[in-house]
Amino acid sequence: MRKISFVILLLLFFTLQAFSQSYLGYISKKTSMRDGPGKQYEVITTLIKNAPVFLYSMDTEDGYYHIIDIESNTEGYVLSSYVKSIEALEKTSDKVFAPTGRITSSYSEVSVYNNTSKTMTLKLNSSAYVFSPQERKSISLTQGTYSFVASASGVIPNYGSKFFEKGMGYNWEFYIVTRRY
Repeated sequence: MRKISFVILLLLFFTLQAFSQSYLGYISKKTSMRDGPGKQYEVITTLIKNAPVFLYSMDTEDGYYHIIDIESNTEGYVLSSYVKSIEALEKTSDKVFAPTGRITSSYSEVSVYNNTSKTMTLKLNSSAYVFSPQERKSISLTQGTYSFVASASGVIPNYGSKFFEKGMGYNWEFYIVTRRY
């Protein structure tokens, strides 16, 4: 019974992680971005006032948000009190990973193409994959639901979740959409 309860709690945890809401915020005054959630962690860079940041969620860890600096595409942590004008971002449709058909592998095979002139980072759950401009990679995944965040410098990240079925191939092309307001 304990084993079943643990498995249910584990599945619930990963399901909640996979469907969390992400946000766009702005730095309220010059501050340090750190390698972890606390002053004991190394400073990665300094963020200037009004720098746009991607927040993985509104949850904090020791008073710090887990973020991506949009200008540099650097991941780290900032004190939550230094982030303002927070707005919810729309999730990217799970249809960005188009099924290509059955494969002979017992894994899911995901072919990703970075069709931009920028270096792109694709984070699937806790694993990060870096793509050079115009690079294609194939990623093998076990069956399951994965949270994804695709980011590049100067671009608001795409994020969402996708269930990858074992023995199935998927294809995704990363490109940048420019909008004028």
